[in-house]
Amino acid sequence: MVIRTSRHAVVATPVEGLSFTVSVRGHTVSTDQPAHAGGMDIAPTPLELLSASLAGCIALYVRKHCIAKQLDSADLAVEVKPLWREDRIARFDVVLHLPDTIPASEYDAIARIARTCPVHNTLTHSPEITVQLEQLSSVS
Repeated sequence: MVIRTSRHAVVATPVEGLSFTVSVRGHTVSTDQPAHAGGMDIAPTPLELLSASLAGCIALYVRKHCIAKQLDSADLAVEVKPLWREDRIARFDVVLHLPDTIPASEYDAIARIARTCPVHNTLTHSPEITVQLEQLSSVS
């Protein structure tokens, strides 16, 4: 098994209240909390972005399959419905809305692709998460 480390760290920094800017390879994504949870509701929550990552990854790989097979997938949509249990998402229900231009003979392959995209694989194979604390030194 080969383990690769990412060349790019993802860094979250506070903006205001409970909102953050997250930097990813020179791009930025915002997160916040809904008003009822103390946020300003100016951006998705981190867990909503997790659902978005799953939807985006499945859509990408299904679309790549369709392009390779020369199938029109312009109206493709991937819907992810997170189901909650207390303080975490317990299940993701994924619905692939396929245009009628995609023949039923491709459905098994598309379902297999949806179940094996990198985000799906990451979520189903619980990655190890390490946490270390580093104190920033103040400049005087």
